[in-house]
Amino acid sequence: MNPYIFVFALSFLIYRAYTRRSLTPPAILAAVLTACIHGTHAYNLPFVLLITFYALGTAATKVKHDVKATLTVSATGAGGAGGDGARGATQVFANSVVASALTALSAWNATAGGDGGECFADQLLMVGVIVNYAAVTADTLSSELGILSRSGPRLITTSRRCAPGTNGGVSMTGLIAGACGAGVIAVVSVALLPWCASWSLAEKARFAAFITGMGTAGSLLDSLLGALLQASVVDTRTGKVVEAPGGGKVLVLPSQKRLTVAGELRSRFGKAPETAGAAVGDVGAESVQGQWKEQRAANKTGKQLEVEVGKEHAHDAPSRRIETGWNILSNNGVNFAMAALTSVGGMMLAGWAWYGQPLAVVKEVMGV
Repeated sequence: MNPYIFVFALSFLIYRAYTRRSLTPPAILAAVLTACIHGTHAYNLPFVLLITFYALGTAATKVKHDVKATLTVSATGAGGAGGDGARGATQVFANSVVASALTALSAWNATAGGDGGECFADQLLMVGVIVNYAAVTADTLSSELGILSRSGPRLITTSRRCAPGTNGGVSMTGLIAGACGAGVIAVVSVALLPWCASWSLAEKARFAAFITGMGTAGSLLDSLLGALLQASVVDTRTGKVVEAPGGGKVLVLPSQKRLTVAGELRSRFGKAPETAGAAVGDVGAESVQGQWKEQRAANKTGKQLEVEVGKEHAHDAPSRRIETGWNILSNNGVNFAMAALTSVGGMMLAGWAWYGQPLAVVKEVMGV
């Protein structure tokens, strides 16, 4: 890549992220590292795709900010829309680490005399990079702009209506926005790739359609993974989805001081605990949630919350509940899994189309 273009663009990226506070300091360092890896490739495309993804995501976030503030709540309780605030390093890597690895492998292959020469022939690793950014761009625009849909989203697994911001919720507005984002990545790729003479205009158009389709599929895959593996937490007082900053998990219930199992048994049988510290522990959200399940089962009317944990906690009714999904992955984890699966899938499909061998990417990675 041209070093002058790289330094100028990277400096502008750092300046904008710092002055707009769109990235935390660790995230800026992560972005610089990611940009440097992308800049090692002979093609300008990987770095330009990184900048394009960042620019589109930032623009989409600004468009929906005021509306989202009325539809979701922040897990921190600080007010404002859920998920607001500067992006962290984990978010940066979740969307770009797969592309960084593929870019580095492609650059190494070119240096070693393998695929990745002066013109773009049938380089599966570069296809993976492009598909990665098509997918994460489609997912970002779908999530950020889909929440503006007037018809409301439907859960991808059951088709039932769900609250805006629900993981796995899809809408026609979000689907179109995601497809347009993937299309932008496809157009940029077709415009900047140094095509070999063997590629006809029709083949380039099919390539762009393929990238757009893979990006849209990646957005849908992200919704499916989010619906199944990521918990959607709802604030019971407002009915709005709760979102954590930095793409992390939302705590269902705040940690509270409760009797440990040993301390509770001693209390039940009239035996004093050995020490106060031994009897009281910091119990996490899952344990507290289990206690409240027992309470609701013991008294279905909900008028009297009187169980073994004591009457003094009757006012501590939970303000959050898991609406859908298993609390296995965070939003960052879902994004990374989606990017990895979509990129690998795109390379395998391209290998099947070009070589008749879906696993041809393995040979390219090995440089054989």
